[in-house]
Amino acid sequence: GESTRNIDWKLYARTDRLYVKKYEEETNLRSYLAIDTSSSMLFPYNSNDKVNKLNFSAIVSAALIHLLRNQRDAVGLMLFNENIETLTPTRISLLHIQYLFGKLKDIIYNQTINKKSNIANALHFLAENAHKRSLIILFSDMFYSNLEELYSALQHLRFRKHEVILFHVY
Repeated sequence: GESTRNIDWKLYARTDRLYVKKYEEETNLRSYLAIDTSSSMLFPYNSNDKVNKLNFSAIVSAALIHLLRNQRDAVGLMLFNENIETLTPTRISLLHIQYLFGKLKDIIYNQTINKKSNIANALHFLAENAHKRSLIILFSDMFYSNLEELYSALQHLRFRKHEVILFHVY
């Protein structure tokens, strides 16, 4: 019942038995996880029974890193507030993944206040420094006053052929 297009004719000529070729598509996805580490992401403050927005973003990012690693896709991390704190290249190696998990652990346990957010500048920086055709996953509460700048930064990412997934954490 298989199509004759999928028959391995060279193997049939050698063995006199029909075999069907099976293809597995291989992708080379590069992903960047961008996490807003501004003070507004620490809400609810000093709450022992609830996870704040930054902790939630770090936990979900760790799960996504694990998922992407199992698919053998390259992952990078950008942590930003008013400045770019961290921008790692996209890599697949286990050592790099452990480094990313360490960075996520640091933002969970070493949270500091009085940081403002500048999402637009961070996204423009990422658009210029990321490989072409990357998947950008952004975690932010979107407490940013200039929405026109934010839309411009998102359009800049799309212009550079990046796919953008936005997690609006609140």
